[in-house]
Amino acid sequence: MARYNKKLVEKMEKICLEKWESVNSVGPEYYKGLISLSDSAIETLAAHIIMDSTSYINNTAWKSDDDIFDFVMMFLELIAEGRVTIYPADGKLAFNKVLGAPPTEAMRIKIEKKIEDSRVLIKNVFLDIIIEQENQKNKPKQV
Repeated sequence: MARYNKKLVEKMEKICLEKWESVNSVGPEYYKGLISLSDSAIETLAAHIIMDSTSYINNTAWKSDDDIFDFVMMFLELIAEGRVTIYPADGKLAFNKVLGAPPTEAMRIKIEKKIEDSRVLIKNVFLDIIIEQENQKNKPKQV
């Protein structure tokens, strides 16, 4: 079951395809690569999602921390399906049109487990970002 509004994502894909011709090819190897990502790689993805969504995260009235984690997990799902890419040059998120076969049901279950298991990793990333921001605030200003 998707964590996102499918019609909205399809609209975003269409816009991106028209403007940037952004296409991502997926298939069994793509999905296998995703489920074999290390915890560190998942944390890196989560950090990119959080940093690129900071304004949205900061300006939304979240009911709980779990809602924020679900937001990040939604993007992990979009990445898992090939619908979102994180550009290495700037860490920004971009929607793609997906070409290729969707995951099999067995693979979908493995992907879902990988995403669900990422909740604690996302929490750690949030804490690291908050600590880093506090350290930057408290850092003496150089003249």
